[in-house]
Amino acid sequence: MTITYKELKESLNENRISIKKDKRRQSGFVIGNFGNFYFEAMVFDEPSHHGINNGRVSKLFIRENDKRGKIVFEWDRDGSKPVPSKFKKLVSGLEKLKES
Repeated sequence: MTITYKELKESLNENRISIKKDKRRQSGFVIGNFGNFYFEAMVFDEPSHHGINNGRVSKLFIRENDKRGKIVFEWDRDGSKPVPSKFKKLVSGLEKLKES
C-alpha cells in the first residue's frame, strides 16, 4: 500500500510516532520515538520472511525514554516473540514508510 507523504505524516502523528533519523539508505535503520519509548528499527523496501509478520520491519529495539533506557522489547529476525499489542501501531506505522 502506497500512501502520500501527508497521509504518512498524519498517521505517524496520530500514532505518536516521531522519526528522528532515517538511515535506510546507509544502514537500513529508522530511529525515533513512539510515545515515551525510543526505538531503532531496520526497515526494508520489500517484505521479507525475516520481517515481523513477514513484513518490512526485520529488527526492532524498543527502550524506555531514550537510547540509554531499559530495553522493553527486542525483535531480531528470529520471529519467536509476538509483538506486544502496545507496539503494534508502531510496527504498522513503520510498515507504511515509503521506500528509501
